[in-house]
Amino acid sequence: MNTKKNPGLILSELTLEMVPSMPAVYAILSDGQAGSDHKRCRYVGFTENLREAVLKHFQPYEPNVPLRYFMLSSKLKYLLYELVSATDIKSLSNRTEEWMEEFNMASQTEEKEESVNFNFA
Repeated sequence: MNTKKNPGLILSELTLEMVPSMPAVYAILSDGQAGSDHKRCRYVGFTENLREAVLKHFQPYEPNVPLRYFMLSSKLKYLLYELVSATDIKSLSNRTEEWMEEFNMASQTEEKEESVNFNFA
């Protein structure tokens, strides 16, 4: 699978146009505790259109209630994504599972949030 990893993007209505409309595996992160460089992973998923998927997370009908409240809050939101050339669901799903292991998330439905250390330039 050919990939291009993005180092991180602060999400807002102004930066949404910078998000590509391509297949991707992605994570939505928040700041960790005050004074820490660690980020908390809020969501890991995959999509055939990253911009549309991120836009849907900002909507009041987001089905993941904790994620909905976070996305509609004034807290900083970070997007980490990996563009993928493969568009078959199995490849995207497998890569998503790898990301979930990396972020120590058991499943998308679990309410667990983990700290990870990323340096956003």
